[in-house]
Amino acid sequence: MTSARRGRRDVDLSGTRLSDIAGRGFLGRLSPDLAEEVLQSGRLASYPAGTVISSSREESGPALVVSGSLRYFLSAPDGRQLTIRYLLPGDLVGTAIAEQSNVASHIELLEPGVLLHLDRDRSVRTRLAMDLVERAKMRGPLRAGLEIDVTQQSLADATGSVREVVSRALGQLRREGVVARNADGITVLDPDALIRAAGV
Repeated sequence: MTSARRGRRDVDLSGTRLSDIAGRGFLGRLSPDLAEEVLQSGRLASYPAGTVISSSREESGPALVVSGSLRYFLSAPDGRQLTIRYLLPGDLVGTAIAEQSNVASHIELLEPGVLLHLDRDRSVRTRLAMDLVERAKMRGPLRAGLEIDVTQQSLADATGSVREVVSRALGQLRREGVVARNADGITVLDPDALIRAAGV
């Protein structure tokens, strides 16, 4: 296997194949303008087959698969591995330490591929607000009282984070009166504040 640090090769954003994933996976749930913002804020890097990106490396933040296929797996200190899922172009990658402290998560390139590493300066709170705005828009006009059926795990997957971090970010938005929890997910209380939190 090739480490990410040795295998990464940064590539020019001009003339890329980002259009291939514009309407797929994670980006397919965003408005065209927001999807374009996400694409333009990222950093492309290409990797050879066999590269493993571990949760402890700087490349381990959220990223979009532009090309290639990847394996997302957990590993224990004794060498055991558990494959969680396979990732294809358009899928969101978010390698994070697993809930158990002795288990780490990794992504392996099964073939040569390109990842778009997203803006690490964009906080989970901002990414969460962005995701809630887009989910709300799928149900109609964004308005106070709109209910969004979603689990914290789904929000964690969409934001490239983990449930514990998403829970804290939701807590901030609740304390600010932006959203509230309901039996099936989230209720929008202040749509204008949610849009501001999303930075859109």
